[in-house]
Amino acid sequence: MKNVSETNRLLKRKNVWYYRRRVPLPLVSKVGKKFIQISLETSSLAEAKKRRTVRDLEWDTRFDAFENGGDDPVAGDVADKPEVPFVDLVRRYVDRIDHRSAHRLLADGPADLAEQRAMRMDNELELQALTTPDDPHVAEWVYHAERRMLADLDVAVADSLSASRSAEIVRRGLVEIARRKAARLHDDFSKKHFDHLFDPDRPMEVLFGELAKQHLAMKLEEAEANTQSSKWVEKVTAHVALIREIVGDKKPVSAIDFDESLRVRSVIAQLPSNRSKFYPKLSIEKAIQQGKKDGRATMAFITQTDYLRTFKDILDLGCLKRLLPNNPAATLQPLKKDQVALDKKRLPFSEEQVRSVLTSPFYHQCSPGASKPYSKPDRDWRFWLPLICALMGMRPLEVCQLLVGDIHKTPKGTDFIDVAETKDDDDENVKTLKTSASRRQIPIHPELLKIGFLNFVDGRRSMVGEKGRLFAHLKPDAHGNSASYPMKRFRDHFLPAAIKLQPRQSFYSFRHSFRDALRRCEAPASALKALGGWTEAKAVSDHYGTTHDPDHQAQWIAKVVYEGLDLGFLEGAY
Repeated sequence: MKNVSETNRLLKRKNVWYYRRRVPLPLVSKVGKKFIQISLETSSLAEAKKRRTVRDLEWDTRFDAFENGGDDPVAGDVADKPEVPFVDLVRRYVDRIDHRSAHRLLADGPADLAEQRAMRMDNELELQALTTPDDPHVAEWVYHAERRMLADLDVAVADSLSASRSAEIVRRGLVEIARRKAARLHDDFSKKHFDHLFDPDRPMEVLFGELAKQHLAMKLEEAEANTQSSKWVEKVTAHVALIREIVGDKKPVSAIDFDESLRVRSVIAQLPSNRSKFYPKLSIEKAIQQGKKDGRATMAFITQTDYLRTFKDILDLGCLKRLLPNNPAATLQPLKKDQVALDKKRLPFSEEQVRSVLTSPFYHQCSPGASKPYSKPDRDWRFWLPLICALMGMRPLEVCQLLVGDIHKTPKGTDFIDVAETKDDDDENVKTLKTSASRRQIPIHPELLKIGFLNFVDGRRSMVGEKGRLFAHLKPDAHGNSASYPMKRFRDHFLPAAIKLQPRQSFYSFRHSFRDALRRCEAPASALKALGGWTEAKAVSDHYGTTHDPDHQAQWIAKVVYEGLDLGFLEGAY
């Protein structure tokens, strides 16, 4: 026959255990119901029994208060009392009781050696009991100490520990009190503490949510100082928010170990991509389950890496604040290795694809003498973006945010584009750069000069002046990105109309094709860095002189060609 005490006040529904308890009849009107039924959020009977003990203590206290004519003490605690991590509660309790014990010993010490020996014996018996597994008295001592501690300190517990975990911390606190008392009885004052958990110099316990907030505040301050884009800020904020959701705001930082770090990595590995889009109202656990049912892909390797890096960075801050002895997540990488090599992340266009795009029907409609000239408002940026990116290697955003005043001529007569970050008089970004290496001066390709790029620039200069945008129709999006709209148009319409895109190809592939073209003409690494803004490697000589001289780099730009591409039909288009 099943032991009734095993499941007393426990009810199982759909594989989840509930705490169910009858309300004493005289208290039904005050409680407002006949039964208390609360999910214990576990399918394990062993864990349910532990949580039942906590609920028993909670409702015993509530019923006692109701019977004595008072208000619900637990409900009041939650609303009014400050939240403190449980370990800190025990540390405060240990310090208070130890201080009281020391004061009593000083004020009313043993009268003679016999009494001193008796006090030592009592202390040794207490220590022996507290350090003996399964001693029947220990559980009772721990229970009463915990209730007294919560009542005397008048605070609420901020972190939710299991009953067994909290009981063990209280037991260690009682052992610490007994050991300090034993030391005093033996006139031994060489140690301030015996258990590192109760080291007086140890920082107060910090919860993960608080540490994560501090980390985010530092990141946002750095972003403001370095004029990071709002999109970057939103990304960092979202990363911190997810890590907080996975770990839990109320988890003590000191409790985060390697096993917890592995759990975080496992959750990140299982999360479906675009969770906030497809499952905005589902918890992490339910989103993972639903994502598997729906066949959703998990987050990409690089995305998982970003989230793990955020987790590591938060714990690094914990190490700096002496909350952790070391970072348990320091060496973690995503569970599933990246299947795509780094140099294959984005594929370049083939020379045939470049030729097909730049000689497509659209460009023929833009040629001098075209029977049906293209005259829609998007003509300028649709015409120049592919040409500049393919022949000069600029990033799409770098082109889209160009100002008329960014086009210059050297004293030797080399026309070039100055790629730089600028600000207006109100200290607001007009142009942004991806990295510091992106700052460069690129000679204008001879083919673009033949087509009439400088004529186009002069026309814009006469209309908007030096500070006006070269492509006025391109407006920045909510994140300040003026390339967002044209990239969408090229992705969805213009490129597919001209060529068949292969996997991992996009408009950005023009830039990779440009890099391949430089390699074909055996351009040195310094030219790659000067023209494309790529950083090949660091050498001592890199810190001396400059390789960004447009007059010098013009020779390499002129050698950027694509087999079979003849743009003669566009000469004089502007």
